[in-house]
Amino acid sequence: MNLRRYKKYFKFIKRKPFLILSVTKSIVAALIFKKSILRKLELSITYKCQCSCQKCSSSKLKNPERKELTLDEIRSIAAQAYSLGIFQVNLIGGEPLLRKDLIEIIKCFKVKKTFISISTNGVLLDEQKIKELKKAGLDYIKISLDSPLEAEHDKKRGWPGLFKKIMRSIEFIKSEGLLYELSTVVTKESITSRKIWELVAIAQEKKGILGLVVPAVCGGWAQDYGVLLGEEERGTLKKLVQYPHVIRDTQTGLFRSQCSAGREQVYITTYGDVLPCSVVQISFGNIRRDSLKSIWAKIQDSGMFDQSKDLCLAGEDKEFIDKYLKPIDNFEQMPVLWEKLKNF
Repeated sequence: MNLRRYKKYFKFIKRKPFLILSVTKSIVAALIFKKSILRKLELSITYKCQCSCQKCSSSKLKNPERKELTLDEIRSIAAQAYSLGIFQVNLIGGEPLLRKDLIEIIKCFKVKKTFISISTNGVLLDEQKIKELKKAGLDYIKISLDSPLEAEHDKKRGWPGLFKKIMRSIEFIKSEGLLYELSTVVTKESITSRKIWELVAIAQEKKGILGLVVPAVCGGWAQDYGVLLGEEERGTLKKLVQYPHVIRDTQTGLFRSQCSAGREQVYITTYGDVLPCSVVQISFGNIRRDSLKSIWAKIQDSGMFDQSKDLCLAGEDKEFIDKYLKPIDNFEQMPVLWEKLKNF
């Protein structure tokens, strides 16, 4: 296990002894029985959102003609995911706080043995909402922060006053004893302007975690290969993660630092499509037609994720991008079926 990544959580995880048992069982199943463990489920519960981010990775996944997953369908997904070994769940959007039944959704999962997080833009976060989320069993709140500059962040999100609201919400989160993360996409501009280092300082001052994500060519950035980080920027990324309160997406592997897409995690869209992750928008099946177990097996059999790499496949691995993502970057509606991609 990547101890550097998880040591930040050990003190917190002690409150959940059954979670420790779940993690141990997954490690044993992987090491002794050589099973492919589905460690993490990312579940999009809505694509509705108040913000208007140009980079939005969900923009091509939205389809108003399709219906959102129901509460009963989410319960079924949870049961199937536990049978495959999950002990981490991240609820994502769009903006997940827009779901009126969010508390019931959280309760679909075994809160005593699962590390449950939510990714939010922060618009609807307030003291009362944070108390409700904690009571329901939420452990961790990821809040998007695009810039250390108030006016710039609000402009990028299309929501005046959002930066200040996030800063206030952080204090409520800490007072409730929850963990939180300021999540940001590391761009070339944020590196050259040194704004990324200002974000490092803000997270340190606020006693939080800064989560780094690299740009990927999808959604609002489809076909824009200029957003991908070069070797020099990736060198800066390596320096950033040396800070004890800074992490990046690849530092979540069960045994090593690696891209977990399709190896230890899946992303399920608001409409039930099962993808390796939110930015590899290739569907291996739909939970409304197929079992999660059969879809997970199809992902393992695809060969896409046979090689373990300490980088984001969709944002840093040129071979992966050329082979799997470039052929579909001009599609207006995502996801693309795996069977269709194979015929390209």
